[in-house]
Amino acid sequence: MDEDELLARYGTHPGGDAVTENRSLLDGEIEAGMYADSVAMRVLSVQLFNNGSVDDALRVWRAKRSNFDAGCSLDIQLMCGAGLNETKSHLTSIATGEAKAAFDYLKKCESTGDFADFTPSAFTAFYDRYYDAEL
Repeated sequence: MDEDELLARYGTHPGGDAVTENRSLLDGEIEAGMYADSVAMRVLSVQLFNNGSVDDALRVWRAKRSNFDAGCSLDIQLMCGAGLNETKSHLTSIATGEAKAAFDYLKKCESTGDFADFTPSAFTAFYDRYYDAEL
């Protein structure tokens, strides 16, 4: 599905079974690697961000790291739908190199000001306005 189809079908706040489907769709894009649709990946990541689950942090990290375009178009904040501190705590509880790399990157971005004044609700409002203008 492309950006317009994803937004028409789910909006920016999917719930219930749509979240499971969004995770599956994002996993498929991640697997596509350099052939993935980074614009669709951004929409899927926004939708998962709005779900507010720390369980999606590494999925969004994988999406961001899957190819150059996704790395540029997926905001690091999209990993933090549950909140920055909650996400960092979650990542430190996972004993994998991937979780450590994601945590280290978050800390680096935090130290450079990427999370100044960040709140999930403000970020949600930004993307709601952005995609409303696109529709």
